[in-house]
Amino acid sequence: MSGFSPNVRLLIRRRAGNGFPEEARCEHDGRWLGEHGGQIQHIVARGMGGSRDRNGADNGALICGTSCDGCHGACERRDPVMRDRGFWRFSSDDPAKFPVRHILYGPVYLLPDGSVSPAGDRDDGPVLLSWGTR
Repeated sequence: MSGFSPNVRLLIRRRAGNGFPEEARCEHDGRWLGEHGGQIQHIVARGMGGSRDRNGADNGALICGTSCDGCHGACERRDPVMRDRGFWRFSSDDPAKFPVRHILYGPVYLLPDGSVSPAGDRDDGPVLLSWGTR
């Protein structure tokens, strides 16, 4: 498989929308993307080695723009600010040193099930997202 499966794409979009895919926002700057906008960025690029499975929700972030502009473009250009904020990294990087600075949840580690775990000194393990209700 060369990309994220439909199920993983939904998990990521749901995370970006606080539980509601149609409310998805850029996970970096908060720009509204809705149910179909934005692109899913591989945090560790598919061609950069490392884990055999780079198509899980823990390696994808929904961000605005294209590979040439917006947040996605910044990642593709290997912008150091986007790396510092955890939206791209080298396969050799220690993931513990690069939590994602998520627009909704703050500094977190992305988990394979689409949830997040707080970054920092806390050792609470995975947390359920406190998704809103309608």
